[in-house]
Formats: sequence, structure tokens, C-alpha cells
Amino acid sequence: MKIPVTKRTGYEINHVRAGQMIRRARALAGVAQGSLAAEMKLDQARLSQMESGKRPWTENHFTLAAFSINKLKSNTT
Repeated sequence: MKIPVTKRTGYEINHVRAGQMIRRARALAGVAQGSLAAEMKLDQARLSQMESGKRPWTENHFTLAAFSINKLKSNTT
């Protein structure tokens, strides 16, 4: 599933691929899904659906997830 080209960046978001990337980054950083969801102020169920490609990602969600993973990773090391 793809969304139309955004005005901000001009890129399309492949929701399945975005979810795979975030799930992999989260796992490599040793961050639990519940912790990431809490940091992003999302329900864990919603983040799970987003990671599996069943719910769409926005640019803001994707950026927030990346920053949150880095923040949570640095808190654990």
C-alpha cells in the first residue's frame, strides 16, 4: 500500500517496508515494542499494526519512531 506523493518531501511511503524498517531498527536497538509505543504516545496495538503494514505510516510517525528508538537506545546503554 502506498500513499500519494507528499508535498513536504516528494517521496511515497511504502507502509509495509516502513514497518519492516522500524521493527528491525527497534529489534537491533533492543527496544521493546511497548516502550516505543509509549514514547510515541501510541497504543501498542496500533504500533503493532503499523509495523505489520496493516495501518499506514505518516512521515511524522516514521520520523518520531526513528528518533524515539535512538532516545530509548541511549537510555539503556
